[in-house]
Amino acid sequence: MVDRGPKPDDLEFHRLARRARRRHRFKALLADAGYDAEHHHAFLYKQLGVIGIIPPIRGRPAHRPDHMPNGFYRSVMAKHFPAEFYGQRWQIESVFSMLKRLLDSRVHARTRHAIDREIQLKVITLNLMILALLLHALLNRALVTPFLLRPARGQASCGSSARKETVSVRSPV
Repeated sequence: MVDRGPKPDDLEFHRLARRARRRHRFKALLADAGYDAEHHHAFLYKQLGVIGIIPPIRGRPAHRPDHMPNGFYRSVMAKHFPAEFYGQRWQIESVFSMLKRLLDSRVHARTRHAIDREIQLKVITLNLMILALLLHALLNRALVTPFLLRPARGQASCGSSARKETVSVRSPV
């Protein structure tokens, strides 16, 4: 969702989670600590039937190390936080970082409609750049692999078991 700031991101959380759930039947939703609130966990579980994997650390820091967050869902999350699943968030953070690094973090448009369009074009451009890199890698692999496995002239081929074999790597050019 493209939105104007500065303001809390969690204002649109329920609407976005509902829209995402309609598009894809996921079982768990990973979100950063900015979305940590009992009502978000309850909404995800009761309304959408998914588990919210959100670190329960929002609010004032606890004075006691054994302090549990308020609320049923937040305290369960604190006791049984699935760090291995939450560790997958690096993927989306990498995409955001790549977008800002490669295509600039600023928008140059001034009107609301033009800003939305510029951001959407940046996302489409990044996706096309990723697809072009994948296609280049696949084509390169398809063209180079047969040449890498063929022995050079005057050298033994792979497969003879009696003597020591050598395979040379040749350039396809």
